[in-house]
Amino acid sequence: MAIPTLKIVVSEMQEPMADIGFRKRKLGTFTIELADEISGLVTLVAKKYRNGLQVQVFVGVHHDPLDSLDAELQGLKHDPYSPTVALSLGPLMPAGAFKTKSIAKGFWFLEDEDDVEHYAPQIARAIRDYGLPFIKKHSTLKAIASTLRKHGFIARKTVGLYLLDLPDDAFSELEAEAKKVAEKTDGGAQDTRKFAKRLIALMQKDGWKPPAKRLAALEVLLHPKKSERTRG
Repeated sequence: MAIPTLKIVVSEMQEPMADIGFRKRKLGTFTIELADEISGLVTLVAKKYRNGLQVQVFVGVHHDPLDSLDAELQGLKHDPYSPTVALSLGPLMPAGAFKTKSIAKGFWFLEDEDDVEHYAPQIARAIRDYGLPFIKKHSTLKAIASTLRKHGFIARKTVGLYLLDLPDDAFSELEAEAKKVAEKTDGGAQDTRKFAKRLIALMQKDGWKPPAKRLAALEVLLHPKKSERTRG
């Protein structure tokens, strides 16, 4: 029998996912409404092998104002289905939760369409039992920002703090990140500096007044000398 495609997997999962409140949005992505401008996300990532299709499940949430502002400050296109916070389903599942043809928890290996029909409801149950609690736990900006502060990238982390009206905390995070990239000249470091400048300008526009000495020190880190930018 032919190796299944992600399209076939998603088609087979639509009904069991609808039963637990999720709607298909685009190939491999399902959403559930949590609160105003916050939605839960399930993303299926597939990798094809010669003898089957491996499907990994990710769960998370999308906070539209946070992601929209993050994209704007970074000069990126806003994706309404990008995860603000996300985690592979595997670490949320207890050992031996389901019997699957997989390399690890949170993965399903599907050899043919019979496997898809058999395992699609099981994947939906795993999402319901182990992924949905994680999603619902992040149904507020405060909870999202708390997780981002521990595990998120600097942009989303500081935008979350800004939206919580915590500009001093956002500034402290920017200071720490600027020090980390102070000696770096790669594209990522330069993007971090650009983002920091834009967010600081936005916070100041809103009336926030940064500590003068700390701002001056940060400005030095955000504007490295030309010789440093081209070194190496």
